[in-house]
Amino acid sequence: MRRIPRIAILVIVLGVGSSSALYSQTYHSLMPGVRPMLQGGQGVVGLNDVSALFWNPAGLAPYRGQQGYLSLAESFSIEYAGAAAFFPEIGTVAAAIGRQPAPGHDQLLSAGLGRSFIGRIHTGISLTNHPDGRTSYTALGIGAVWQPLDVVEPREGSTFPYWLIPFSAGLSLTDLSLNPSSGPAYRGSAALSYAITRQGPRVSYGYSWQGGEEVHHLGASFSPTPWLTLLAGMEDFRDDGIAAGLHLAIENLQLEAGYDFGRESGKLGLSFAVGSSPRQRSRTARENASAMLKQGDQRQALFHAQRALAWDPASLEAQEIIHTLSGRVRIQDSAIDSLLQQAQRNLQKKWFISAAVNYRKVLAIEPGNRYALLALQTIAPSVTQHGERWYENGQQLYERGDLKRAREVFRSIRLVLPDHAGTAEYLARIDKEIAEKVQEHYFTGLGYYTQKKYFDAEESFRKALGLDPNFHEAAEYIERIVAERKESKQAVDHLLLEARRREEASDWLKALQLYRQILEIEPDFAYARKRETEMQGRVNTYINQQYAKAEAAYANGDPEAARKLFRAILDIRPGHAGALRYLSELQPTAANKGQYFLDLARRSSAQGRWEATLTALDSLSRYDPDSAEIPALRRKVHANLPVERLVQLGRTNYLSGRYFDALEVITEALKKDPAHGEALSLEAQCRNSVTRLVDEHFNRGLNFYTEEKYRAAIAEWDRALFINPDHRGSIEYKRRAQERLDALNQLP
Repeated sequence: MRRIPRIAILVIVLGVGSSSALYSQTYHSLMPGVRPMLQGGQGVVGLNDVSALFWNPAGLAPYRGQQGYLSLAESFSIEYAGAAAFFPEIGTVAAAIGRQPAPGHDQLLSAGLGRSFIGRIHTGISLTNHPDGRTSYTALGIGAVWQPLDVVEPREGSTFPYWLIPFSAGLSLTDLSLNPSSGPAYRGSAALSYAITRQGPRVSYGYSWQGGEEVHHLGASFSPTPWLTLLAGMEDFRDDGIAAGLHLAIENLQLEAGYDFGRESGKLGLSFAVGSSPRQRSRTARENASAMLKQGDQRQALFHAQRALAWDPASLEAQEIIHTLSGRVRIQDSAIDSLLQQAQRNLQKKWFISAAVNYRKVLAIEPGNRYALLALQTIAPSVTQHGERWYENGQQLYERGDLKRAREVFRSIRLVLPDHAGTAEYLARIDKEIAEKVQEHYFTGLGYYTQKKYFDAEESFRKALGLDPNFHEAAEYIERIVAERKESKQAVDHLLLEARRREEASDWLKALQLYRQILEIEPDFAYARKRETEMQGRVNTYINQQYAKAEAAYANGDPEAARKLFRAILDIRPGHAGALRYLSELQPTAANKGQYFLDLARRSSAQGRWEATLTALDSLSRYDPDSAEIPALRRKVHANLPVERLVQLGRTNYLSGRYFDALEVITEALKKDPAHGEALSLEAQCRNSVTRLVDEHFNRGLNFYTEEKYRAAIAEWDRALFINPDHRGSIEYKRRAQERLDALNQLP
């Protein structure tokens, strides 16, 4: 069915206004309207149209559209006519003109407002004027309806008990004369309804009183289809108080018809909707909210979402948007209030630039903030004047080296005076210098971090963050330092406890080793450093005592005892010069010396004394460099040394020109810490040096090749291929040189 044109509705309403003389004087019921008659004479609950003005104005609140209404009685004479419209900001407004049923009053005018609140509580208020040509009075009507949900089935996540959801309850006081000396006694009404299913039946019970008279009301309704509802009611449980009728809903047109069997009279009600439906308006508002959200305007998005929910309280999409944005906008509101207050204090002190900065920040949050826009227009001349003073202040701060404050000053100027000459240049210069300082602090922190000086490292990283809060690398290292401190604390506590036990047992050497392990984890641990020094002193005293005994045994001609004592000293301090000298005298041959250092390396490795093993292997390399056990023992030592020690060994080998040894150690270090900066640098340097060696051998080979010294050339390329077996140039030219040699050998 097509929607009724608006011009037709206007004609109907004008016709109603001109036909007030047709109002019948016959008294049919206590108040006008078809629906109240079909609910046993009560309209406290179950009314969502203009007739609620005369019964319970809270019934206006659930209606969300624009509606016109006509009620006809007695051979189609007009009982009342009215209109209602919903406004999201205030609620549903309605007005009506109708016949006063009481004798002596032929017409009345009424207007009212209904509004919904959280928890499905509806309230309303109405004013009705009762004229009769000689006297008149104005009456007040108030009411409330509690309706947990619009549907019978509970929604997912609902906090209401299922059995409560179908209930509706209402209370109203109408005809409250604003002039106590005129008008009849007020009318009070209360009602309760319950829907067994969504389609019904819905039953209601009402109770009303006026001037000492009390009336009971019963009503029932049932909807066999979405467009048809059957209704029936009874007053005071009397057979002559029965009424019945139906309600038809066809698109924007609704028709109600009822018949009162006791009074033998009927009524007809007609309502028609104007404009878009509430759901369409809600959908449009939701689309506007989504568009604002995409543009980043959360405040406007929330505004449109709230309007969408006002038009359609069942809109889950609008509820989700409001739930998401409400907290954010509250935070923004708090920030705006704080900025406006700060700006006001700035103005009181005549700090116009600071005030303008705060107003700009407000506009960044809420672009349409009228107060901030007006304030900026008002203080614009003063801002321009003070901008030059701020510019000079920024220059002075820059010259003093206070880059951070200078940047804040120039940024403030650019924010309120975007076209100010010179500001952009200074900001670019400051940003560059700050970036350099940030990098300096960052790399300083990295250096401390690699040395495990975590306190100094964290301080440097925080300085970098102080200049650049968005420098994520520094923030990540701070988080890593905090986590490593937490992890290392347990290990340090365990080692410290064991070291103290070793001290009590006078095992100074083991205690010394434990304190050194603690310092490897936490180099700045002052107590461990102090105890290490003390343990080192006691170990030195013990070594000196043992060395004196060994010398005495040597002098007394007891080589076996001397050898045993000197070896014990080297077990503690592998590089002890005196013990090494005496042992070399006691073991004159290189083979014996090599065997001795091999045994020493084996024992030290079995005991987990990796530094001692490393020293013994260095000595073994001097006496027996071809020992087959050296590579395996070195790999075992490297696997157990900390990263920093490996890097140190790699650096020593590199500086000594032992690039392959350095590369082997650095490779092991990178297995343990792939991101170690110095190890990565050393690896690159080693590989560059190795590549350079390969190039040197290759180039020398080329020189020999051009001089037809093919054997010498092949020897150089063999050296290059020993370093890099995949070197293509050496492979190719070696093949050519070999062909030349073979050709020469075949000559007679």
